[in-house]
Amino acid sequence: MVKSSYQKKTASIIASVFIGFIILSFMFSGYYTEMSSMGPESVASVAGVPVKMFEYKQALAYRMEMMKKILRVPELTTQQMEQFKIKDNVLEELINQKLLVVLAEKMGVAPTDQEVAYEIQSQPYFKTAGQFDLGLYKMLLQQNGLSPADYELNIKENIKGRTVFSMLNNVPVSSKYIKERLKMKNNTVKVSAIQIKKDTLQKFIDVPDSEIKKFMQDSGSQKKMEAYFITRKPEL
Repeated sequence: MVKSSYQKKTASIIASVFIGFIILSFMFSGYYTEMSSMGPESVASVAGVPVKMFEYKQALAYRMEMMKKILRVPELTTQQMEQFKIKDNVLEELINQKLLVVLAEKMGVAPTDQEVAYEIQSQPYFKTAGQFDLGLYKMLLQQNGLSPADYELNIKENIKGRTVFSMLNNVPVSSKYIKERLKMKNNTVKVSAIQIKKDTLQKFIDVPDSEIKKFMQDSGSQKKMEAYFITRKPEL
C-alpha cells in the first residue's frame, strides 16, 4: 500500500526526532569531538568517524554559493557569514551525516564496490561526451588534493547515510496512530475571557485590619510602600 502524504510526513518527523535523540546522546557520552581538539586533516569526529577538512571546505563552498544566489550578492561579507551562521550550520549538517554513517555501521549496512563505482560513474562532472572519463576523474581529484581512495570512501559513507535515513524515514505508521493525530489536529478549544478593572474588583475583596497591620509591620513591605509612594508621588 502506498503511503499517504500524512504518513510520509509523520514518518519523517519520527526519523528526525529519533536522530536528534541519538545526536544528543552521542554529544553527552563523549562520542562527539569538537573542531578545536581535532588535527589539521579533520574538523570534527563522531564515534571515531572524522569530518574531513576537504568535506568541510567542499560543503562550505557549496553553501556560500547558494547563499550568494539567494541574497543576490557577488560575495558574502563577514557579517552575513556570522548572521546566517553559515560555518556552524555546515559543520552541524556534516556531523549529522557522519552520525548516520555510524548508525549504518552498527546496523551492518555495507555498500558494495559495484554500488560505489556506479555512484561515481553517474556523477556528471566526471563525464566526457556523456561517458565516464577515468582520466578526467583522476585529474579533478588531484586538482582538489584528493586521492581516489579518499573519494571512494567518502562516496561509500554517503551511500551508508542515505540508506539508513531511508530506513528510518520508512518507519511504519499504524492507521490508528494517524487517526489519533488527525483527531488532535482538528480539535479546537473555545476560550471565553473577561476583563475586570482593579477598582471594581476591590469592592468585592475585604481585607481584615489585622492583615493590613501585619503587612505594614514587615520591613520588606515598608520598602515596597516607600518605593511605590516615590514612584506615584508626581500623580498625587
